[in-house]
Amino acid sequence: MYKRLNRLVMASITVLAIGAGLSEAVPAMAVQGQASTIELLKGRSGYELVEKNATGTIIGSSSLATGHGNRQIQAHGQPAVANFAGLYGEGVPLAIVVSAGTTDVTWSNDVPNSDIHVFVDGSEVALENSANSGTTHLAAHPGQQMSIAAVRTHPADDANAAYATADFTQETVFVPQTTSQIAVASALLATTQAATSKFRQTTFIPDAYLDAPQGVCTPLNTNSYRFVGDARTWSSADSASYRTRMDVLIDWLSGPSISWSRSVGTTVRQVQNAFGSWVFDTSATAPNTSMTMVVQSTSSNSAVIHLHQDVTNPLCNGLLTNGIYADTNLAIYRTGAISGSINYLAMPNYELYLRQDSGSYSTVARLAYISPLCLVKSLGGVACTTATSF
Repeated sequence: MYKRLNRLVMASITVLAIGAGLSEAVPAMAVQGQASTIELLKGRSGYELVEKNATGTIIGSSSLATGHGNRQIQAHGQPAVANFAGLYGEGVPLAIVVSAGTTDVTWSNDVPNSDIHVFVDGSEVALENSANSGTTHLAAHPGQQMSIAAVRTHPADDANAAYATADFTQETVFVPQTTSQIAVASALLATTQAATSKFRQTTFIPDAYLDAPQGVCTPLNTNSYRFVGDARTWSSADSASYRTRMDVLIDWLSGPSISWSRSVGTTVRQVQNAFGSWVFDTSATAPNTSMTMVVQSTSSNSAVIHLHQDVTNPLCNGLLTNGIYADTNLAIYRTGAISGSINYLAMPNYELYLRQDSGSYSTVARLAYISPLCLVKSLGGVACTTATSF
């Protein structure tokens, strides 16, 4: 069931979107084995977590002013940490209250005729079939992390389809082993989610030199010309030479906020002199104006981004040559996961990487070029345009 819903969520318009417009919540589902229950409620002044005893009397509450985060509270008579997300946006408002060895999951829902499915590490543990709030108590494993997701499904108009759309909220939590660990649980939780994610897309010529097409990228004479390549293999290093580079930095602690940079390497052309030696001829740098980024959606733990570039060789006839072209679609998650696709002209090499905080880059994709002739319009054509998913 989880895999089916997960595929549905990834295919829907909202990918890991957080939050939704909400109304007053009604009493929660019964919880077995607990003297009190935890509920996520929406009042006139915003959301709050409330604890009720067996008779339904509120015995404690904590206001939640922001859409996502974690804070220390009291629950079931002991210190606890409340993790919450999706409170003021689009998706499923979700709160997870963690104490020593126990976890309470509670959510709110105001969408009529919709269902809430709760998953723990991919297994469904709760299903709410009405438009209200719900809560469930989990027998968590102390000292471990759990990935908890709430999925809201809507009925399909087409009787042959399982669901029309789905909204999704996911959080990763740490379950302390003892009550003494609650005091530092916020810091432990912070270690499970990155503060920043950085995506890098680079193109480069692995060869030391490439012949320059006569007349298309050279003066109209009989001399021999060549371009200087980057003369390297795959590398995510800042110092690695490149033709184009785009970096996208996501600051998860600030909204999230997304910044980016774009740059183009200098093109150098050499000419062979009368003595057969290769010497410098000229150089130029193409403008970076074709390199664009569009942020399509964000949440507390995901960002959907589109990148585009079409950078032509500044020493070639633009009417006769193709640019270094790519359309890249990205879904980047705070957990370090990434999915997407790239449609590109297969010249030169492409390399895509992702880094969490100040750690090392992990490889997303490495795409070797087909032929330098892809850059010549009369020779490259459709055969050099390709696509891949990751």
